[in-house]
Amino acid sequence: MLSKNPRAHLELTSRTSGWPAHGWLGLGLVITFWILNWSLSGLRTHWGFFPLWLGYCLTVDALVFARKGDSLLTRSPGAYVGLFLVSALAWWLFELINWRTQNWYYEGRHYFTDYQYFVLASLAFSTVMPAVFGTAELVGTFGWIRRIKRGPLIVPKPATLVALFTTGCLMLVLSLSWPR
Repeated sequence: MLSKNPRAHLELTSRTSGWPAHGWLGLGLVITFWILNWSLSGLRTHWGFFPLWLGYCLTVDALVFARKGDSLLTRSPGAYVGLFLVSALAWWLFELINWRTQNWYYEGRHYFTDYQYFVLASLAFSTVMPAVFGTAELVGTFGWIRRIKRGPLIVPKPATLVALFTTGCLMLVLSLSWPR
């Protein structure tokens, strides 16, 4: 709902009508590193993955800003940067699980020392949450998505939360105990 104050409406319009600078940076990164990734041969993903996905994150955030007047980055720059750090840590937890389950492996891992791999993988892993959260926020700006009927809801009662947490822990223990 728009304010009855005409000045407030003008401020809202000017805030939402522009394309933020971080969007231009994001588009530049996506275009540059997409072209490099597909036109160069040999090892390239190790240095091109992070800037490509950083570009995606910044572009999606700018699209959200253009559609609704604010975004994850513009509302809280510190929290946005924190998402990159939390994302890397969270993904290393998946890697720790994979160490036991061996569900996936990375082509070309042998070209890097353990330290190089850790740094490059951490950079790559850091883009997961900002990309997912930014995309979710962008999708949420479309009216048709809000009109989709909700499915059944799980009421977060303490007993339900304990049961779900316990079940999740049990499934993790079973997966680690019998990975095959």
